[in-house]
Amino acid sequence: MRTSLRWLFIGLLVTAMLQSCKKDDNLGLDIINLPGDRFGFDYVDTTTLIAWSVFEDSIQTSGVLYNLLGSYYDNVFGKTSASIYTQALLTSSEVEFGVNPVGDSLILTLRYNGYYGDSTFKHRLKIYEINENADFHKDTVYYSNRHLPLGQLLFDDEVTFNPLDSVEFNGEKVPAILKVKLNQVLINKFIAASNTSDLTNNDNFRNFFKGLYIAVEEVNAPGKGSIAYFNMNADLTRLTLYYHNDSVSFASYPFAINDQCAKFTNFNHNGYQDAEYMLKNQDTTGVNDRLYLQATAGVKIMLKMPYLKEIYKDGPVAINRAELVLKTDPSDHTAADFKVPVKLTLARINDEGKYTFIKDYLYSETFFGGQHDPIRNEYRFRITRHLQEILNEKFEDHGLVVLVSGSAVLANRVAILGNSPAVGRNVRLEIVYAKP
Repeated sequence: MRTSLRWLFIGLLVTAMLQSCKKDDNLGLDIINLPGDRFGFDYVDTTTLIAWSVFEDSIQTSGVLYNLLGSYYDNVFGKTSASIYTQALLTSSEVEFGVNPVGDSLILTLRYNGYYGDSTFKHRLKIYEINENADFHKDTVYYSNRHLPLGQLLFDDEVTFNPLDSVEFNGEKVPAILKVKLNQVLINKFIAASNTSDLTNNDNFRNFFKGLYIAVEEVNAPGKGSIAYFNMNADLTRLTLYYHNDSVSFASYPFAINDQCAKFTNFNHNGYQDAEYMLKNQDTTGVNDRLYLQATAGVKIMLKMPYLKEIYKDGPVAINRAELVLKTDPSDHTAADFKVPVKLTLARINDEGKYTFIKDYLYSETFFGGQHDPIRNEYRFRITRHLQEILNEKFEDHGLVVLVSGSAVLANRVAILGNSPAVGRNVRLEIVYAKP
């Protein structure tokens, strides 16, 4: 009997140990918020945070995965527009279009990769040739506020973005593309260059044809508009010349738009509505009803923790877990087309004033967090190691910056509840720590 009891006790002990080793992402947050609990942990969520929003200056949009085109008018963020500058290249050398060539049509196709806003909205699309005197090079870094001089207008008509349905192109079904027929101006230019040095190689061609500027008119109807995302390196993104000559009744030549082309997106913000008023009156001491975040070089949140070291007032502590929480404004979720970002990103500001990784991110992107929780209406970042290094004086704390993840290739925006007495504490740190 005594032996049976001993094995029963060992079995219960092993079971308890296994259960205690199970991973729990909410480790003790619901039970260790009382001082002096038996585990020796303390919990605090009253650390002062100073948060305010500022306009973004510009961001790099050359060398990115996707380019954006469109315009929308948000009731909170006002008008946002995106336009594209891109080169095109020869797909062969010594190009010639035969004897007595005649240009029939010139088709620009852009491969969709998604959209933001109302995809049924009808835009006024305009396409220009980039001016021959423009300085446009593949090895140059371009930012979202850059403009290039423009030349001839090549297209001016209404279009509707259709990023979801396949279409017919060259006699076969292909994934969704925007297909635009350019006017005769550029057709004549290409045909006239047949069998000349301008079409000998791409170095000559870049000087002969600087590229295209693709834009839409700014949307003026509140709550309307959209921005399409385009894969400018996809095979279906190209410029195709159709022609005939004395020998053939139908022929085509593709000009490539790919990763060897210089290209970038320009962003423009106008009339920031509610956000503009609030941003001009943002209190940098952190007493704000609302904070704002917008991709497309729009708005970012600056954040400081001036009294973090107060947690050391009774001696050193070891942080077990620390999370930064940002609550979204539920009243901002009324515009179904203008969805909040799926993910935010967080960076620290270094001694040079530049943004750098927080070391918690190196564990894994999922561990670090930043995903939107639609049930809790919040974003959470795990910054345990970051806070411990501040307390251990591993570096000088210059604050944090919150941005929309993928700001150069997405168009999302969101309003965050602030920390003013009127709305409560919605931007906060939740810290679990122990006193060694």
